[in-house]
Amino acid sequence: MNRAWLFFLAAAALAAPPTVIQNGTVMTVTKGTIKDGSILIRDGKIAEVGQKVMVPPGAQIIDAGGQFVMPGIIDCHSHIAAESINEGSVSVSSMVGIEDVLNPEDISIYRALAGGVTTVNVLHGGANAIGGKCTVIKTRWGKDVRGLIFDSHYDAYKGVVAYLRLAEGTLRPHDVVRLIGSGAESELLELGVFRPQQVPVERLSAGEVGYVATGLKSVRDCQVGDTLTTADRPAAAPLRPRLQRRSPLRPRSSAAASGAAR
Repeated sequence: MNRAWLFFLAAAALAAPPTVIQNGTVMTVTKGTIKDGSILIRDGKIAEVGQKVMVPPGAQIIDAGGQFVMPGIIDCHSHIAAESINEGSVSVSSMVGIEDVLNPEDISIYRALAGGVTTVNVLHGGANAIGGKCTVIKTRWGKDVRGLIFDSHYDAYKGVVAYLRLAEGTLRPHDVVRLIGSGAESELLELGVFRPQQVPVERLSAGEVGYVATGLKSVRDCQVGDTLTTADRPAAAPLRPRLQRRSPLRPRSSAAASGAAR
């Protein structure tokens, strides 16, 4: 019988019915090897491991007979899924971050997952004396869409036109999108890139800077710093913390200033 390695992503079972992997050779790494073992996954986490595991009602059964089950491999030093590795303009580049250049459609993610790598620490290269911030990713093929809004204006025919950098995923005309901060939803009327004028395109992919015509009627629903995602598969978190509005600075009274001087 041909033996194959079965690498299990526990996170894939999140919000799903319980899953039980049976009849496999379970390599626990820290607790030895269990032949004909079983694993119970509940709420996306491993709940029990052993030779005899009770199967909950309605659980999905995976027969791992003749195969091996082991924890996912963690790659602590990698440069996959990044469109830029080194910052060539300065020596000290601590202000930049790998998160801003991640490409979730990089085929390397799929290849890493196929080899059993489930977690990757994506680092900057060694060309800078001080590099930027690294990012830890899960090798989930096909990530959520997230785009960071950096400007917007109102068009009488297209509604609010938002300028954004798409960090993850792909957008196409007629996609229904949601602004995480405001909660507003709309169907995209048009999307495009700058060359330097606005040129409509059929898709925007991760790493591209462009515009989207949202059809929204107020720029309050699409503010700078908000994150755009898809409504049917929304991202769990925004790209950046939402900006807080500050009240205007007011001069202090002479008495307050005198007290502060003391």
